[in-house]
Amino acid sequence: MGASAMALTTRLKNFTNVLARWERSSDPDQFLVHPLRHQYTSSGLKLELLKGEDAPRARHAQQGCQEHGGFYMLLGNMKLVKVDPNDPNYFVGVEDEEEHWERYLMLTRVVDGNGYSLLQQDRDLIISEDSFLEDPYGRDRDPDSQYTEYSGGYMGNQHAEIEYVYEDSVRCDDMPARCPR
Repeated sequence: MGASAMALTTRLKNFTNVLARWERSSDPDQFLVHPLRHQYTSSGLKLELLKGEDAPRARHAQQGCQEHGGFYMLLGNMKLVKVDPNDPNYFVGVEDEEEHWERYLMLTRVVDGNGYSLLQQDRDLIISEDSFLEDPYGRDRDPDSQYTEYSGGYMGNQHAEIEYVYEDSVRCDDMPARCPR
């Protein structure tokens, strides 16, 4: 066995060990979510169409999930919505206002490696931020879009909530009990 094949075998074994530890210690209602480096449209969310380092990492995860036997490697599109009340009186005396904003994290599309959808159309799957090994939405990142509750003209002294929306593509490692097949 060559050095690169041995290194790949070692990494695969390490990955299956991580899955086994996670399976024993985690809440079965949680995904293990990994942001992808690239964003993908719904039609481009397939293992064979992944770009750059997303492709070998996803194939590696799929192989590890199959070898372990207790997980599926899934792909998805994810959306985070942060809601800023946009009211100067709302956070009087609070140092870090953004920590107190409402946050909604959801998978808007979940597919298997072949691109077959596992969610009903127009249904989002709310997920916990605990599903991430690290925060994919650092404070340095600008939102992909933003909306206000009030889209009319002059508001006077009224305050309208602002929704900041972040969208990404992700890889999800999931236990079979949660897979909506």
